[in-house]
Amino acid sequence: MYINYKQPGKWDDLGNELQLRGIIEIVLPTITLAVSPSSVTENGTANLVYTFTRTGATTNILTINYGITGTADSTDYTGATPGTGKTITFAAGASTATLTIDPTADTTVESNETVALTLASGTGYTVGTTTAVTGTITNNEVNFGNIYTAHTDLTLAQGWNSFDKYPRQLADVNGDGRADIIAFGYDHVFVSIGKADGTFAPKITALNNNFSYATGWTSFDQYPRQVADVNGDGYADIVGFASNGVSVALGNQNGVFGTPKTAL
Repeated sequence: MYINYKQPGKWDDLGNELQLRGIIEIVLPTITLAVSPSSVTENGTANLVYTFTRTGATTNILTINYGITGTADSTDYTGATPGTGKTITFAAGASTATLTIDPTADTTVESNETVALTLASGTGYTVGTTTAVTGTITNNEVNFGNIYTAHTDLTLAQGWNSFDKYPRQLADVNGDGRADIIAFGYDHVFVSIGKADGTFAPKITALNNNFSYATGWTSFDQYPRQVADVNGDGYADIVGFASNGVSVALGNQNGVFGTPKTAL
């Protein structure tokens, strides 16, 4: 670029002109992209908010190109749709523009899904964030595994034909953090220890001739027996509600119970 400056009073004197030569550099604004929060639940109140930021000149309106990919599809959220050729516009004077993705609640058990935005090149800006910016929509439905046989005892086939007569409960009797079966039988109380693989060990006699049908505990409805850690040692205890008092048998670390005592 050339700029001519003339000396005072020499506007028509070409020989007295001074000439400067230089380059004017036009610096384009840089566009970056971020998402916050990075993860939301599909039925929650929070949304994925993608913030486009321009650094540099902010005077004029500016339109930015981007695309949306990810494992989520158009049924999983509102606010935009997957695909390329998307645009968002900065208002004049604004340094940020936002896109809000609102997850759609459903009742389907599914994997977590992603919404990934990628800036694309365009006119009047340079791309600062060159990789995809990904937000995650997390599944909130509970998914259970397949049903399998965990124990072959303490069932109807083995004579446990009435919960009212022969109740069975679950609690951690040995303090290993896993639920065990406590079964109140005809004459004894039995325990099957829970194992790490989700099955139960063969039953053992945990308390002889007490809290059982033969010893007068003939109805769970009339004489309930509950299992809880009453003394805070980490082992479940038996609490029995008889006709004339409440009895407690404290649990031991080996999965058996001590002699019942009147507690109330």
